[in-house]
Amino acid sequence: SSAASDVYKRQTVDKAARTITVRVPETYDISQMTLSKLTLSDGAVCDAKVGDKMNMLLAQTLRVKNGDVFLDWTLVAKRDEAKILSFKVNGIYTGAINESNKTITINVPQTVDITKLIPSIKVSENATVAPVSGAPVDFTNPVAYTVTNNTATSTYTVTVLSLIHI
Repeated sequence: SSAASDVYKRQTVDKAARTITVRVPETYDISQMTLSKLTLSDGAVCDAKVGDKMNMLLAQTLRVKNGDVFLDWTLVAKRDEAKILSFKVNGIYTGAINESNKTITINVPQTVDITKLIPSIKVSENATVAPVSGAPVDFTNPVAYTVTNNTATSTYTVTVLSLIHI
């Protein structure tokens, strides 16, 4: 038996874990989602039906029965989020992230060569970042980093400042 919600046709069904994950845009209201599609095995019934409103702020359990057998499926909504969660260079210097302005500032000693810094970047779950984490970057001028996660995209400007005293 399997159940699936179809929002923007981006769901993942994990049969082993009996989990259905629906990906939605970052600003999508998940408090009143409508179950728009439900596909079941022959003879199976579910305690939810197409058209049901579901508060997806928390995971929901769908019970699927086929004769005397039942399976509980977990339905989860995840928003597409494209954020840089942490930004560090050369494994030592941590960037100050200003989320509202999408800027990251890193202070390094003047003795550090800012033309070959190696960033270590953590981003939102399922997101990717370009330029990639771990590749040497010249920070003589500010560098734009773009984070992408399905429908969400954010661009951060990273500035490295060489300071005489830190």
